[in-house]
This record gives sequence, C-alpha cells and structure tokens, in this order.
Amino acid sequence: MNRLEHETSPYLLQHKDNPVDWYPWGPEAFAKAEAEGKPVFLSIGYSSCHWCHVMAHESFENDAIAALLNRNFVSVKVDREERPDVDEIYMKAVITLTGQGGWPLSVFLTPDKKPFYGGTYFPPVDRWGRPGFTSVLTSIDRIWRDQRARAVESADELVKHVQAEAAPVAGTRSDVGPELLERAVAALDASFDATDGGFGSAPKFPHAMDLALLLRLEARRPSPRVRTIVTHSLRSMAYGGIYDQLGGGFHRYSTDDHWLVPHFEKMLYDNALLAPVYAEAFQVTGDPLFARIARETLDWALLEMRGSERAFHCAQDADSEGEEGKFFAWTRAQFDAVLGAKDAERAAALFGVDRGANFEHGTNVLHQTGDEAERAACAGAIRALLAARATRVRPGQDDKILVEWNGLMISALARCGAALREPRYVDAAVAAATFVLDTFGFESNGELRLLRTYRAGKARVGGFLPDYANLIEALLDLSAVSADPRWMTTALRLVATVDARFADPAGGYHLVASDQEAMLARSKDPYDNAVPSGNSTMAANLVRAYALTGDAQRLDAAWGTVASVAPLLRETPHGFGRMLQALDLLVTPPTAVVIVGEPGADDLAAVVSETFRPGVFVVRAAAGDVPVLEGKSPIDGRATAYVCVGSSCKAPVTTAAALRAALAGST
Repeated sequence: MNRLEHETSPYLLQHKDNPVDWYPWGPEAFAKAEAEGKPVFLSIGYSSCHWCHVMAHESFENDAIAALLNRNFVSVKVDREERPDVDEIYMKAVITLTGQGGWPLSVFLTPDKKPFYGGTYFPPVDRWGRPGFTSVLTSIDRIWRDQRARAVESADELVKHVQAEAAPVAGTRSDVGPELLERAVAALDASFDATDGGFGSAPKFPHAMDLALLLRLEARRPSPRVRTIVTHSLRSMAYGGIYDQLGGGFHRYSTDDHWLVPHFEKMLYDNALLAPVYAEAFQVTGDPLFARIARETLDWALLEMRGSERAFHCAQDADSEGEEGKFFAWTRAQFDAVLGAKDAERAAALFGVDRGANFEHGTNVLHQTGDEAERAACAGAIRALLAARATRVRPGQDDKILVEWNGLMISALARCGAALREPRYVDAAVAAATFVLDTFGFESNGELRLLRTYRAGKARVGGFLPDYANLIEALLDLSAVSADPRWMTTALRLVATVDARFADPAGGYHLVASDQEAMLARSKDPYDNAVPSGNSTMAANLVRAYALTGDAQRLDAAWGTVASVAPLLRETPHGFGRMLQALDLLVTPPTAVVIVGEPGADDLAAVVSETFRPGVFVVRAAAGDVPVLEGKSPIDGRATAYVCVGSSCKAPVTTAAALRAALAGST
C-alpha cells in the first residue's frame, strides 16, 4: 500500500494499492519534490468518474508506468469533491493550456505548486490522436532535466493567467437589472431543442438551474413558450434513459440528443437539484407525471443514498463488473425470464425493449414509450424487474458525506415536502440537518464554522463557500416547514461567518476562507456549473436574511454579489441559472409569510404551496429575537399568518381563506 491507505476519501482509497507511490495533497509531497528537485504529477478525479477508472487501470496499475512516475516525479492524488479549491485552480490552468478540461485532470507542477503542463485523460500509449501517458512522462522528464528554466518561466506565465481569471472584472449595481433576465430567457430559447427538449446537443445535461429559472420567470410573467420549454424538457427527460425507469433518480447526462443512453453515474447533487423543479412544475401544471418523478427521485435518494447517519452519500458509480451501465441494461430474454411471456411483452413495449438493442452487447437502456396509464398497468412488472435487478452486482458507491451536497438535498426534501404535502420528506430533512450541524459545525472565536467532508467516523477539511451557502439555504428552507427556531438562528449565524471569512470588499465572496490554505489564486468560482456557485446561493440567502432581519447591509451585499459578475452575466447568461434566480429576488422583493403558533399552522403553510410562488417564502418559528418575529404572536390561541414585504405587513390572518386573499397577486 502507498500513503493513501490512511485517507478516508473512497476515491483516494481506490488507489491505495497502486504501484504508484501516491501522496495525498499536503506539505509532505511538496517538501519531497523541493528536496529532490523533482516535478509533481497531480492527478485529480472522483470516485464515480468513468475515465478516471480507465486511466487508473491502464496507467496507475501498470508497473512500468508506475516506475517512471516513482523515479522522476512526486505523485499526488486529489479527490476533487473533497478539495474543490485545488481542483478549480488547476482546472483553470489546464483549460488555459488546452482549451478544454475534465476528469481525470492530469497536471505537472513545479515544487512550489505552479502548473506548467497538463491535460485530462491520457491513454497508456499513443492512440486516438492523443499522446500516450508513457510518452508524456518521458517528455516532461526530459524538459525538466534539460530545459527547467523554460518550464519554470512557462509556469509563471500560466499562474498570471489563472490569477487574472480568478478575479473577473466586476460590474456595478447599475449594471444589473431585469433586462439581464430577459437576455437569459432569449439565450435559453435560442438553444432549446424543440424536438427532444433540453438545451444544445449531445452530450446533453439536465440544466436543472436553467429550468428552475425559466419556471420562476414564467410564474412572474406567464409565457406559453417558456412554459413549453420547461415542461417539454422535463417530460422528455422523465421518459428517457437518463431517468432510471425502475429505481428512480437521474443519471449524470445523456450521450445522445434524445436522452436515451446516459452516462450512468448518479450524483446526489443532480437529483437534489432536479426533484424541486419537478415538484414546482407539478404545482404549476397539476400534471401527476411531474409529482411522480419528484417523489421517485427523492425516494431513491432516501433508499439508496442515505447512510446510517441519516445524511446522504455522494454518488453511485457508472460501472459494475467492469462495465459501464451493466447494472441498468436489459435484454428481451431477461424480461421474459423475470416476467413470463405475456407480462414481458407489455413491459417490453412500454420500455422500448421490443424495438431492438439500443446499447452495448445487445442490451437495452429502458425508456418509457407509453403514457402514464400504460405505466400504471405495468406496475407489478416494474416491481418484479426492480426486485430482479437488486440481485445483480451493484455499482460502487462513494459513501462520504459532503456538507455542500447535503445542503442541496436537505433543501430539496424541505421544499418538496411542502409542495407535495409529504411530511416524511420534511422529517428526513430535519434528520439530515441535525446530523450535519452536530457533526460538521464547531465554535471558533465566537463564530460558527463548518468542516466539509465526513467518512468512517471522521469529519475533516475546512468548509468552503458552497458548504456554508448551501447549508444556510437548507436551514432557511427548513424554517419554512418546521417551527424549531434552531434552523433560522443557525442560518443567520452562518451568514455572519461567511461575511467575516469569505467576503471580497469588491463584492461577492471567495471560494476559500481567509484563514484556509492559500492557493495560487483566491478564486470566486462565479459560474453555476453542475452545482450552483456559492456566490449565487449566497446572493439569494442574503435577500432572505434581509427579509428576516431588516438589515440593509444584507441587501447591499446581495446586490454587490450579483454586480460582481455582471459582465459575465451579460456575456454568458446560460452559465448563471442560480445567480439569475437571485437577481429575480432582488428586482421583485420577496414576500415573507410569518406563521406563529399552533394549532392550524400546517393548514396555513399549505395555502402558500397550493401553487408555485417563487417570490414567497414561509417562516415558521416560535416568537424569538429575530426581527421579523418581533411583535408577532398568535391570535386567540390559533396559528396566525403575517404577510410582509420588507418592513410592511398586512393585517394578521388565522384562516386559510383569509391567507389566500392576503396573498392574491403574490408570485
């Protein structure tokens, strides 16, 4: 075993038996490189990354390649999910060098951590127009020995580029307004695939944040076109192979335009982001398909992703038994064996298995071709197929727990619990939030701080901006469905920590806290990519914090956060789905529905979620020292709702009918 045997990351542990003399990221590796005058080979990936597995088998398990690495380099392995700060900096460097990025990320550094060459996946030998890893290692070693000054000079220049990109040109408050929302709608409309739904061409990703943005804007200003973009995309994905038709939950992306054949890994964050969009689409349309997909997605997460701690694991692998998708694919013969000829015929027609193979080795990725009535008629067959699939060798699971991604899932459970009137989702959100706060939170000099990752009984790595931002959002969402004052007061304490430790005086927030390990650049991670940027989520959190406290500094900070990326918003609105949702909150101030007291609180809260109201949020809490609660008490011993915009509140109401009237026109 190498040094990775002492790590907790499943990804790093996958490499503990490699013949490569791996080091985890840390001072020991770079001190060795400095002492021996060697370059560092940095390999970044994650446990469910298919091509990471391929490169591991081809190169890192290869004795000859390992010998080259061990002789001429100091090799460092990083789990990008544990260390997004490391990943982001070196991903920027590789994109600058090659024009593209991805994982596995392969970067060569000087002993002082400066990158001078890099790429992504390298085959072991030259093929497919790619240089082989053996050739790359030989060339880099020769350059380091014979042209080291040139390599160091290149590294210095590359660092300048990375530092410039890490500090994008900021705009001002006058640069952000409703017109940016209109530009975003136009850009998404232009890239909409009217045939298959979604945006752009293969590989096609779900774009949950963009769909959520469009649904939000359509609620403000009804548009048949915008509603069609959202609903057609959601239906197409729900019926496609990107959705697990038997077990629920979404795979990472589709390899084709039709949502048919996915990349089979399942990520917690994709499902946490998609479930609320489906629930909100149900609120808007009443279509039971959308409610079914939201429920099945969350039920999959509760069944397969929730650990004994009651919090959620990171990911399920794409591979099992060395083959991608083997766990999920079926043949007609397998249908017959499980169901018998008659039931198999009907189920095969429903899932496209009667149309010939659409995947490798003569198998089929299931996709729904019939309507919901036909699916309901096959309910027994679906249960039988799912039971049979459960006997197969399961894909691997990354069972570490990240605060960032758990924050997303806690929010999803809380929001869907309200929208779908499912108390068990709220209960699950409360249990997960309790574990996260009790395990990851700690006091430091009067501040509430967070760690990021947990596995095998150990919480470690200081929290980054998305950990704080997503957990704050989750706690605010919990305060809408639970009267426990812990959620709101803790959320506001974490907002104060973010302001103290992550704020950039020029506007917005840094990815890394002021007292964490310094990278080559202190990035702000502005884009909403697979997961929302911490800045985007914080912008929305600050608007809600302002509504709770009346503190105008929170509102100013929200405007400053959006303005800090204004030039980028204007150039590439499709990269800021969550940030634009925050902008929508700013240009149309939100309505707070404060519900105090019992009994009848559930009935009042249900009124708010009868339809999709993106600019209305509920606060349920006992009277306390949070300003929004001051002076608000139950009337005649009954639950009472106060509808407030800013510091102005309407007369309190105690009945569902009166609350509906008070909310008339509120979106």
